[in-house]
Amino acid sequence: MNVPFAAQNCCAAVRSFFHHLRVTQPGQSMRVWAVIIATSYVMTACNTASVPNSTASPQVAATRWTALLTGKLVKIDGCLRVIADTPSGLGTSYLLVWPPEQHRVAIENDTIRIIDLWEGGEKEVVWRIGQTVRLGGGEVTSSENLDERVRQNLPANCPGPYWIVGDVDD
Repeated sequence: MNVPFAAQNCCAAVRSFFHHLRVTQPGQSMRVWAVIIATSYVMTACNTASVPNSTASPQVAATRWTALLTGKLVKIDGCLRVIADTPSGLGTSYLLVWPPEQHRVAIENDTIRIIDLWEGGEKEVVWRIGQTVRLGGGEVTSSENLDERVRQNLPANCPGPYWIVGDVDD
């Protein structure tokens, strides 16, 4: 029996199959069983996953590092750093590294203005040298472990360890 099957419309395919079998009375057990089996095949075929379009571009998910650093904001030899006061990094002086796609930073004397680009450029934070700051991010001990674009923006003569800045608090 050749039953037309439209994969896009499972209900129509099931109705068409019932119509071709001419099942009108429940006593026709052979046809009823055939209908049940055929329905399970049709429903299985209708529930198969669609094949992704091979021409679609892959989705890129951007993420931020989320470890917490709290400490005193300092400028040492022209390098903007945070001296950690958290137990995991107590006393460590981290050079702040600003991923360009996440932050725009302006340093004027002892004032640092940070615009968070992930917040639509609407979140602006102002820090001052000497204050205690809180920021999200993560530690990188060697510049070799930094993305090439970030490495090119590192200030000269500013050694690590590095703190890749994620989120900033006021």
